[in-house]
Amino acid sequence: MQTFNDGIRVPKVSVLRESMVRTSSMIRTRLGNSSSIVFDSSPTVEDFLEALANERLRHMPHDGSNWDKVLRWAENIGGHVLIFHEAVHDFMLNSEDATRLIWGSCLSLLQMGPNQVNILTKAFGVFHRMILAMSVFLRQRHLLTATTEIRRELAHAYSDFMQLTCAVNAHYRTKSHGMLRDIIEFEEHFGETITGFYHHLGRISTSMWTMEIESSRFGGHSELDICVIRDFLAPQDRVVRTMTSNQLSSSAHRAEFTCEWFSSHITNFTRNRNKVFLITGGPSSGKTVLSRWIVEKLQGSMEQDPYDVISYFVDTNVKYTTSPLSLIKSLLLQILDRKVGHQKLVLRIQEAIEMSAKGCTALEIEQALWEALDLALANEKVMILIDGLDQISGARIGNPAILDTLHRITSAGNRTHVKAIVLSRPLSKAASQLTQHFSIEDEHISDDIRLFIEHSISSRPQFRAMKEKDRKSIIQKVFEGSKGSFLWANLIFQSVKNEKTVSAILDLLERAPKTVDEALDRRIASLDTRHQETKQILSWVLAAERPLTVKEIRELLEIDLDQCAHSPRFTHVEDDIRHACGSLVAIQDGMVYLRHPSIREHVLSSTSGTNRSSKLVLNIKEAHHDLTVRALAYVKIHLHGDIEPQFKRMGSHEVSDHFAKYSLLEYAARYWTSHFRLSSLYESNGHHKLSSSFKNCLSSSTILALIEGTCLARQYIAVEAEKLQLLSYSVRKSVFGERSAAVLQSLILQVRICQRLQSSHVSEYSYEAWKISRSVCHTTVILACAEAFVQCTLSVKVTTRTEFVIRKEEVLLYLIKTHKHAHGASHELTIRYITMLAELYVSIHEIEKAVVLYRELYEVRIELYGHFHAETIEIYELLISQLKTLSKFEVILELTLEYHEYILRTLTITDERRIKSTMTLVQIYEERKEVEKAEEILVSFWRSITTETSTTTQMREIKIDVTLEYSKFLCRHSRKEESEVVLRGLWIEIESYSEEFRSETTIIKRIQVIAEQFRSLKVYSMARSIFSSLWSYYKKTEQHTSTEAITVATSLAETVTETISSSSSSSVTTTSTEVTETTTLTVEEEQTLREVFESSMTSSSTKISSSTVKTCVALSSSYSKQERWSEACEIYSQTISRVWSSIETRQETVEVTEEFSSEVIEIAMSLAHCRFKMLQIEKAEVIYWNIFQGLLCSHKCDHHFLIKTVKSIIEFFETTYRYERAIKVYQEFYVHLQVSFGKSHAYTIETLYGFGTIATRMSRRTEAETAYYQIFSAYKIEHGCVHSEGVKAALLLCEIYEHDHKWAAAQSVYACLWQTFLKHGQSYKLGAEFVERIYSKYMHILEHKTKTEYSIIRQLAVEYRKTCISFYGSYSELTIKATMHLAEISERREEYHEESMSLYEEVIKHSEKISNTTSTQTALHTVKKRLAQLYSSNTTTVTKAISLYREQFEMHKSQYGYSSTETLTAMKDLVVSYKKQSTTESTTIATQLLRTSVTEICEHETHSEKLIESAKTIANIYIECGYKETAVKVIQEMRIKVIEEVKMTQSISVERKSYVFLAAFAEVITETSSFSSIMAELRTEILLYESYFRATKTQKEFFVIIESGCRLYYYLKESKRSLDVKTIEEELLEVFIKHLSVSQTVKRTIIETFFHICLEEVMNGHYELTVIQRATALVLEHTKHSRFQEAYDLAALIDRFIHLQGGFRTEQNIHTGFKLALYLTGRGTLRCDDVKLNRTMLDLSRIILREALEGSEALDFAFTDLSIELLNDLIGLLGEQQNYEDLERILTKLWSSRIVQKTWSSTIVVWIGRRLIETRFCRKEKQDDAIHLCKDIRYNLTRVWGGLDRTTLEFTALLSELYTATNQHRKAMALHEDVLSQIAYGDDEGLSSHDSAAAAVKHAELLKRTYQREGKWDKGLQTYQDLFIQLDQKFAKERAWTEKAPKGIEKWQAKGADQMGTWSRPSGFEFLVEEKKTEAPKKHQYVLRRASSNFAIRQSYANGSANGKLMESGSMNGNGLMGRPI
Repeated sequence: MQTFNDGIRVPKVSVLRESMVRTSSMIRTRLGNSSSIVFDSSPTVEDFLEALANERLRHMPHDGSNWDKVLRWAENIGGHVLIFHEAVHDFMLNSEDATRLIWGSCLSLLQMGPNQVNILTKAFGVFHRMILAMSVFLRQRHLLTATTEIRRELAHAYSDFMQLTCAVNAHYRTKSHGMLRDIIEFEEHFGETITGFYHHLGRISTSMWTMEIESSRFGGHSELDICVIRDFLAPQDRVVRTMTSNQLSSSAHRAEFTCEWFSSHITNFTRNRNKVFLITGGPSSGKTVLSRWIVEKLQGSMEQDPYDVISYFVDTNVKYTTSPLSLIKSLLLQILDRKVGHQKLVLRIQEAIEMSAKGCTALEIEQALWEALDLALANEKVMILIDGLDQISGARIGNPAILDTLHRITSAGNRTHVKAIVLSRPLSKAASQLTQHFSIEDEHISDDIRLFIEHSISSRPQFRAMKEKDRKSIIQKVFEGSKGSFLWANLIFQSVKNEKTVSAILDLLERAPKTVDEALDRRIASLDTRHQETKQILSWVLAAERPLTVKEIRELLEIDLDQCAHSPRFTHVEDDIRHACGSLVAIQDGMVYLRHPSIREHVLSSTSGTNRSSKLVLNIKEAHHDLTVRALAYVKIHLHGDIEPQFKRMGSHEVSDHFAKYSLLEYAARYWTSHFRLSSLYESNGHHKLSSSFKNCLSSSTILALIEGTCLARQYIAVEAEKLQLLSYSVRKSVFGERSAAVLQSLILQVRICQRLQSSHVSEYSYEAWKISRSVCHTTVILACAEAFVQCTLSVKVTTRTEFVIRKEEVLLYLIKTHKHAHGASHELTIRYITMLAELYVSIHEIEKAVVLYRELYEVRIELYGHFHAETIEIYELLISQLKTLSKFEVILELTLEYHEYILRTLTITDERRIKSTMTLVQIYEERKEVEKAEEILVSFWRSITTETSTTTQMREIKIDVTLEYSKFLCRHSRKEESEVVLRGLWIEIESYSEEFRSETTIIKRIQVIAEQFRSLKVYSMARSIFSSLWSYYKKTEQHTSTEAITVATSLAETVTETISSSSSSSVTTTSTEVTETTTLTVEEEQTLREVFESSMTSSSTKISSSTVKTCVALSSSYSKQERWSEACEIYSQTISRVWSSIETRQETVEVTEEFSSEVIEIAMSLAHCRFKMLQIEKAEVIYWNIFQGLLCSHKCDHHFLIKTVKSIIEFFETTYRYERAIKVYQEFYVHLQVSFGKSHAYTIETLYGFGTIATRMSRRTEAETAYYQIFSAYKIEHGCVHSEGVKAALLLCEIYEHDHKWAAAQSVYACLWQTFLKHGQSYKLGAEFVERIYSKYMHILEHKTKTEYSIIRQLAVEYRKTCISFYGSYSELTIKATMHLAEISERREEYHEESMSLYEEVIKHSEKISNTTSTQTALHTVKKRLAQLYSSNTTTVTKAISLYREQFEMHKSQYGYSSTETLTAMKDLVVSYKKQSTTESTTIATQLLRTSVTEICEHETHSEKLIESAKTIANIYIECGYKETAVKVIQEMRIKVIEEVKMTQSISVERKSYVFLAAFAEVITETSSFSSIMAELRTEILLYESYFRATKTQKEFFVIIESGCRLYYYLKESKRSLDVKTIEEELLEVFIKHLSVSQTVKRTIIETFFHICLEEVMNGHYELTVIQRATALVLEHTKHSRFQEAYDLAALIDRFIHLQGGFRTEQNIHTGFKLALYLTGRGTLRCDDVKLNRTMLDLSRIILREALEGSEALDFAFTDLSIELLNDLIGLLGEQQNYEDLERILTKLWSSRIVQKTWSSTIVVWIGRRLIETRFCRKEKQDDAIHLCKDIRYNLTRVWGGLDRTTLEFTALLSELYTATNQHRKAMALHEDVLSQIAYGDDEGLSSHDSAAAAVKHAELLKRTYQREGKWDKGLQTYQDLFIQLDQKFAKERAWTEKAPKGIEKWQAKGADQMGTWSRPSGFEFLVEEKKTEAPKKHQYVLRRASSNFAIRQSYANGSANGKLMESGSMNGNGLMGRPI
């Protein structure tokens, strides 16, 4: 038992102990002695991490390599396992032993080494994903021990993980071959264990959520089911769920080192303030691989607080993933386990589930789920990654809405740590406005493509034995052809994999396709189209909803459709798939994929029926057809047994059991309807084309229908599921008929969906299901169908008997009968359905049937509840109302009397129910015209009431009410006098009541009713008296502002008005004198009206009654007649202010209300008139304008009234000179008139002309255009003409259009005017000036402003010419211009050329007869030029063209010379014309003319620009005329002439114009070289000749002659000038022989000494070695005795002797060369003091050493066999000689051998690496390699020892220096920023505060230098300011920082950096240096431990439930896993 903090004691779980026993036994059995590695290698976490550190330092893997990735995963796994153990060891037995087994298994696997990195990547990738998934639950540490089930499932999960690591280790450690196959079959071996692991994690999550939901914190939401929520979010298809969960499938394959270039971008984004990072790139640019890399990068981050990543990858192979709804579901599914207990999250998801079931659209559900995610994301470090945004279906094109959503979510509130990364194909610019955007270009991925190609070559066996040269050649060719496409490169490698020789591969690459499309076409063409399975399988893969499994394809292939039977196959299906589809598909994890989305797009387009060139034709509809039929056939063949139809869906476990039995059943059930809908079987109208094979293969199984419907309902949202379910039902119905059980099952499931959707079709479906079920199912299903039908029809309103009503009646009768039989007539369900049936009858007006049912219900209710129960009364009232409808008044009377009699017996006279019953009975008798009976009952009741002696308020109120009812009764029956008498009596009685009683509210209301009753009887005196008394009461009680008082006052005013009106009407019959008297108000009447008016004005209402208006008019009219304008204004103003308060206020718009009547307008006009009379002009103007606006806005105003009023308004504005207002009135009034009277109405036109005139005068062009256009439109007549009255408006309109550049509009009007002139010119009397003006402007618009057809333009020109001839004659200047213009237009089309020539000739002819002016001559010249062009276009008239061109050529030549543009143009035309004659004579003349021009230009032209232009022009003439060979001869002649001049003068002072012209001419003729290159060649050749001739003439040094001669020789040879080459070669040979001589520098004695050594040894065998050894020893002797000259001479002779013997081709000679080189430099002996001689010796040493090294390279010399001291000296010498190439080669070999050199210390290894870096950097071409190596070493040191380790910092500084030297200042800046950030924000890694501050100071200074060199910050200044603020805070007490750190970062100058941080070549390259004290190993392990488990630590202890510092102390909770063996 274990006691926890909460005091609960729980037993320890023993699951792990049992598993440990089995696993340990398995390991010992399979590994034997090797099992000790597993059990003993990692007793503590330090041992485990130290082993990983050793592996890393041995191999120094590149950052991003697979081996590095494996090691990082191992580090992370180790840390997470430790933390998990610490969380569970209290309740889990043997967790310590299991943890050690996991560590040991990991280390044992790593011993397989980098050679097996592929399988290790696979294995550790799976381990890493599993441990990350398990670590999620450490965030809910308080829940880990909450329940027994959670503890048990945790133990099972940990056990599975331990077993997996041990099983994988045992499996692969015992394998010697077949690793690749095991990679493929990894899931087959271990898939069950992995699946079980994730199953346990799922149960843990479920248990945690269930416990949280049931807790009190969820506040009454215990109905939530986390399994339902998880099921809603997760994919339903098991295959899709497996793929999307990444449980088994590894991440997208990535070549080593790819994507690493993106690291800085990710780091920058994670640190900056941007929220969304949009990464775009074209197809095949590696986005998906990059997205996987980003996930790995973020998950493997060494930061102390890394991002938690939730990701989504769109895979077009899986259509499910392309849904935006699936995207947000996936994100929420990942967040669900991270937020256990988050109430708002699950509640919002539950709402989305309910929305889905109710039929909301996918978009609405999606938005709800995004809101849920928004609620779940706090301010934790979460990174959302989405790959393939562009592939999301239904996304907004170019700008997906998801981007906006992500920006909103990540930017919400104070979220500073929630970010998103999105990868997509290119989107619109708008899409990237809210994001940090990065576009992947070819230059970004070029290195990745090369790495991918190299990886592809290295991973294919046929390339491994290939020579490096051939490999590089292949790599380069593929790289060049890829053009930024990974897919192209992949396809090419798929193509060459079957080639057997290098030549065949290279040949294939030479013929490689240029594009991806071409490559895919070839792959498609290579398929075996004769094989039927090729088409089948490929089409299935293309059409499938998700990748088919190999098993599914096997099942599909094994179906015999003809027999609908199973036909087994005996072949290997995977091989069949590969043979059929080739490299287009890939098989991974047992599923068949298309390799790339682009393949799907291309295959579908290229294999369609429209592409006739394709041998393979795929009909995608037929593919869907085939999949549909085969899937259904499989079900029919294999699924046996059946059940009765069910009203409920099948349970998920039962469905899963069926899917587990039948491998193709799941795909068939889920997707056959989708395939059917996309196949040729489907018709949108529902009449599907069902083939016989389909009908034969469709199973009638109810189970299939039930499974299928269950899947559809759970897989899709309701609206989509309903469509598919309906399709399923309709298809089954078509095949099996209506009475099939399967059809019924589909129909029932359709009903279930429609019920939730509240679909209008649910009634139809449920009724049909009920009908079918009565003959197929038992009663339960029948009742369910019937009740479903009734339930769905409750809201349906019907009024007539329709088929629907008949159905509902039938169903309700069935239900009533069934329930009566089962439960009785008084049962609740029986009553319910009877009521529903009665209501149905009422709605269709079958009242008699309803009455029967209501009568039955009434009797049942009386029996059950009695008469006065609410339900009884309700039924009674319904019954009476329906009886009234039937006019069954006798029955009504009977029921009413029966009810009334019962009331009389049981209720008192004052009971409201008795009063109501009495009045109802009176009403019934009145309706029956039995007035006497009615009066009898009413009088009887009145008498009974009045005789009551009670004086209570209730009794008096009843008396008043009954008396009023009787008065009204008398009035209704025309007994008004009696009614008045009764009413007066009532009033007298009321007056006798006390004032207190009369003041009660209820009595006041009744008194008001009495007054109204008097008023209705026209007893005005009584009414006015009572109203006055009421008004006095309200005034007395200060309630005159109340609603009741206002109502009384209004009634009083209306009564007074009615009195006056009644008096006026009654006086009509009297004399006129009497009328005048009666219409004149007396003082009393005026006072009364004034009082009433004022009382009505006291109301707060914004409305006025008609009586108020009448009162107002009466009073004001009286005042106006008496010219009492101010009083009239007051009355008018008060009245109108109630409905139009702003009448006297200036306003832009007038708000129109319902009160805008003619009465109100008249009052307003009267008010304005009064203001005008009072000379208040401004106020009058405002009122008039507001009236005008109100009139226009009012829809109820009479038109005549409107026109009259507007005229008055315009008259006022004109009278008062308000023309601006008048214009505005005209403008707005026109709009109204147009609608009211039409456009052509006289008043409308008049208004427009007036408006247009004023607008034009005031330069208001837009208004004028509108006015004139409306006139023009109104006057348009037939044939496209305009009426004469509209011509003026048309011309004015054209002027406006032209001024505003509205050319299309102007064209339209001009066209109308032109037609008007043609058809009505005479009748309208339009003159010649008119036609000229119209034509010129019209033609200008047609030709230059609009795209008008040629025929229209030409027709217009023809018409114009005819018009000119008819008006002016043929010889007028205007006619000639018209003719020229027509000729120009005709010239544009070849068919009119003859006509054009004729017209031009006519112009030339007629021009002779008119005056000779400059304009005439210019026109004549133009005509001749155009005519010549026309002549030259026809061979029959070319002679005429030559004559004209010759004339022009001679004229221009004489005026401008040969080189002028005019002359060259004329010459070109002339030469082309000669060419067209195609005769020998014409050709001769043409070429002679060209040659003459060349000569003349070269001789006379001096300007370079002219020379170049003329040369190019003439050269182009040569080419165009086909005289290129002649031009080549011209070039040769000119070149020879230039060279001869050089030879003659031996000077380069040749006329520059010659070779300038020649170069320009040759550039055009050769078409292969540019002008610059030709000039360079000419200049080079001239210089070389001059140099050579000068050297030979002056007899200079031999080397000068040789050098100059050789340069000329090779130049001529390269130029393939064989004759010149031979001449120079002979001359050089003579010079070489003449100047050859023997060196005199060697002493005779040295020569003799060496000769004697040779003589002494020559007779011995192998004397060469002995001679060399003796001579070398003598060289050492000479140097030891300071005979350095002798030593040098002898060493030179030895070197020559070695070369005579073949050079340094043996190990002995190489050793000798090394010794000679060392002796000559004084290494191991004395060094020469003579500077000059020492330099000579060093030179010779360098030569010998170089040759020896060349020999060592050829022999692959093993430098590690040399002593470490000799190696050190040799490397030092090479560095001293700056022989960096060989130095690099030696250091590279030493660096490569570090893995096997166990005796080398880490210091030696690191220094060798450093020297290699420095050597490579000394070679400019290897600087990149140097930087890469430095990065690798620094990276691995950082991983092992930490970024702040002294050695690591040294390499950081070195890397910064290298960056600085290569001007990569931004990268250097990033390095220093990284170090400073780690110091400021991260862990000090054990450094003291002083050391940390010192390091910070150094890197701050270096950061400052990089800023000064770069000139700007890499990031925003704020980033660095924040960094320095943090450093200041951290080191506030450290003097090392406060005194030395650079201050004022914002004041740093962006220039003036000193040499600090710059790289310089080391003084020596020796690597044996004094070892520095290294950090303690414990410290290095600490850094690794932090890096491996920081994420787990952060999450595990986030809630403060454990002390994270215990990790540093060496122990945790008493166990020894941290540092002490148990």
